[in-house]
Amino acid sequence: PLNKSIALLFGHIGKLKTSVGDNAAQLKKTEELEDILDEKVSLANRLAEIRSTKGQEEAFAFFSSGRDKELMDKIRNITTLITNEEDAQLASLKQQNSENISGFNLAFGFLLLKIAITIFSVFFLLRYYFKERTKAALTLKENKELLQTVIDNAPSLVTVKDLQGRYILANEHFGELFNLHVKDVLGKTDDAILPSDLADVHRERDFDVIKEKQSIETEETFPYGNSTRHYISVKFPLFDKENFIYAVGGIATDITERKHFEEMLKMRSDEILDLFNNAPCGYHAINKDRIITEMNDTELQWLGYLRDEVIGKLHIFDIYSPESVKVLDRLGDDLIRRKAGGVQDLEIRCVRKDGSTFPVLVNSVILYDEYGMFTGTKTALFDITLRKKLESTVVQN
Repeated sequence: PLNKSIALLFGHIGKLKTSVGDNAAQLKKTEELEDILDEKVSLANRLAEIRSTKGQEEAFAFFSSGRDKELMDKIRNITTLITNEEDAQLASLKQQNSENISGFNLAFGFLLLKIAITIFSVFFLLRYYFKERTKAALTLKENKELLQTVIDNAPSLVTVKDLQGRYILANEHFGELFNLHVKDVLGKTDDAILPSDLADVHRERDFDVIKEKQSIETEETFPYGNSTRHYISVKFPLFDKENFIYAVGGIATDITERKHFEEMLKMRSDEILDLFNNAPCGYHAINKDRIITEMNDTELQWLGYLRDEVIGKLHIFDIYSPESVKVLDRLGDDLIRRKAGGVQDLEIRCVRKDGSTFPVLVNSVILYDEYGMFTGTKTALFDITLRKKLESTVVQN
């Protein structure tokens, strides 16, 4: 029941942190609440442990310290502050909304006045409009050329295709990718530029944009000489004044170098993981309940277990001999009370899955939380079977 309550409790905390959004003050209070709840949970676990190991009187004495009540008071204070601030923000938003409505009404009145003046002025402006029409056409042409210049100098691939898949706009960077002049791209479809299988993929994504009537971000590839370039592509619909789609635009950014870096990073990560799993020493980690949470392949092979048989299932004492368990239990409790950092070169025996034992040297680091409560250990084991045999041979000689 305690574990279920803890899981439910932190599920609520997660929802609360999500609900406060980017409100820094509320998020800070929520995080503070979460920290207090961590301590509250630790106290509850500690109380349960004392009750089960030392009896009811010790548990009552531990509970009577009043720390649990202090934490509950803090929890109530913080939740009250959060609630009050949310209420204040709601009231502020209502006031702001009321002010916005008043401002809108005022602006709308001015807008009606402006419309009336505009209608009255239209007749006089028409003559000027026709006079300036030629000049406007020239300006439009210059603006179009300017836009094309900007697009041509953009580092991304910029394209626009009509609903039949024909290119009606492309920048020079796109043309250079396929060793074509921009004029040679216009009017063509992907089938005339790309390999058929790749062209089908691009055309299918264009159809998705048209069907969904919204932008789609995908990763695309284009052939480039004897290599392949990778791009993050954003395809988006273009609407006419009647809100009908008449074309599909696309902006693709080259991420080839990033892909290479990610592949290299993955390779390095795999090498580090391989080094960890195949190190000449065993390694495992446990949580505050002394359940094994991590173990490398070397130690698993020593013990004869599969990973699924150990992680989250075996207690740390399950892999040690009874004599070693007594030593570790006594030593562990002493180290936890003294807040010691760990143990070094402690000689004990491990128990394999088949029941056989072998000697190891244990080096452990004990972990504590900010309140000084035990949270687990990280341990390295060194198989000293061969060394013990050599020592025995030396003694015999």
